[in-house]
Amino acid sequence: MKYISIGTLKKKFSTIALGTTYFGTAIEESLAFSLLDAFADNGGTTIDTARVYGQEAAGQRSFSEEVVGRWLQAHGMSDTMTVVTKGAHPHLGGMEPRISRDEIVSDIEATQKALGLDSLDLWMLHRDDPSISMEKMSEIITEVYKTVDVKHIGVSNWTHGRIEQARSLWAQPPIASEIQYSLAPTTPERYSDPTLVCMNDEEFSYYRENQLPVFAFSSQAKGFFSKGIEGGIESLPEKVRSRFVDERNLAMLDRVRSVCDQTGYSPAAVSLASVLNSPFPVVAIIGCSSLVQLLDSLRASMVKLSPTMEEQLLGGIYETA
Repeated sequence: MKYISIGTLKKKFSTIALGTTYFGTAIEESLAFSLLDAFADNGGTTIDTARVYGQEAAGQRSFSEEVVGRWLQAHGMSDTMTVVTKGAHPHLGGMEPRISRDEIVSDIEATQKALGLDSLDLWMLHRDDPSISMEKMSEIITEVYKTVDVKHIGVSNWTHGRIEQARSLWAQPPIASEIQYSLAPTTPERYSDPTLVCMNDEEFSYYRENQLPVFAFSSQAKGFFSKGIEGGIESLPEKVRSRFVDERNLAMLDRVRSVCDQTGYSPAAVSLASVLNSPFPVVAIIGCSSLVQLLDSLRASMVKLSPTMEEQLLGGIYETA
């Protein structure tokens, strides 16, 4: 496993993070514990969750955070693992922004209780509200830091333009950004969610130039490469096809297949390794529903691809010059 430092935190972030979106719901707690155990045993130290994960209705409990919290306490891992969590997401079933001092503080306090942590290492604003000026946003964040124990605040699904404003105006600027990023580019429209931000040439250029750490969600394109290569495009779920199947990504799928044939690595490992080798710090978030999937993805941290292969993959999608 490889690690990076972010902000002033003494803890290291494993460059592969375990995503916990379905912990406590589609993934029952016993399996979630097994996945967390295997992740930690293989050097993983970064867990990604959110207040909205596992919520059954607006403002209710986060089953994901609670499962993670019980695992941390049961194994005494609170000082070892770095939990990245998010809040201030619009309530389920709506898109109305929830970015105010009171809403943020309420979410953070609920998260601390669920995780069993007095202090949060890295908490992220799960969505932006572009109608709020960055001057006002700066005031809100300053008050949040004064009220709750959060070491660092980051942003999730913010455009690079808004991030640059925040870095200029916040007394404690955001130290990381979480967006959708994989070898199969897509758009918020294809996700049917205009509040998302997906990697594109402009975003890629910003992160490369500023070396701002990126937490990449859907880093394996929801299994587009693994399932597409192993079972064919027709085997992909409709949601994956609608989000990722197009001429450009089908060409990339063929490139990934070629690299797999040359190296013997799996599609999951190759596609993830290329993201990890980005020209800026990256933590790739993986979502797994079995130990086999988890262990296969974890191999990506040690995959060695030649410069020619790297250019064939990442250089074939985003502007890297």
